[in-house]
Amino acid sequence: MEKISPEILAARAKLKERMGASQRQIGGKGTARRKIKKVHKNSMPNEKKINLILKKIGASYFGDVDEICIYKNSDKYLEFKRPKLSASLQSNTYIVTGKFTEKTIDINKIFEGLQGNKNVDMKLLERLKNDPTIKSLMAKDKEKNKKKEDIEQSAEIPDLVEDFEEVSKEKTEE
Repeated sequence: MEKISPEILAARAKLKERMGASQRQIGGKGTARRKIKKVHKNSMPNEKKINLILKKIGASYFGDVDEICIYKNSDKYLEFKRPKLSASLQSNTYIVTGKFTEKTIDINKIFEGLQGNKNVDMKLLERLKNDPTIKSLMAKDKEKNKKKEDIEQSAEIPDLVEDFEEVSKEKTEE
């Protein structure tokens, strides 16, 4: 590494004195102008846009809907609690708005809930239970539940094998 000559060091010291303690100049003459980024806001919130579209297609609002479940092709479904349901019968369109949670389907719980309901046709329920695709889903659910139970049991605190008081007494006697 080359040594820096004393003339260069003196010149650097002079420059530091001229510039002052801070190396950056925040404002004033000779500084670059900084452009402010403009944030574009929606002139209309999403809910208003949805309402305008609903009016265009002639959809009417249905009140008093407690829960809507939309089942996907996979083993998941969307559950809407207290959604806003609108429908346009002319265009055969249903619109569901609101907050939802994505959950996994537990076929066994669904059938248990339906068996307690008096309005459900029991013959239809038995036919559904005997359907091969539903049987395979029920078997998968049982396997998942077994795995969860095994994990929970392995995470439990094991039983004590020894008595700590006896061990401490033995140590004090020695």
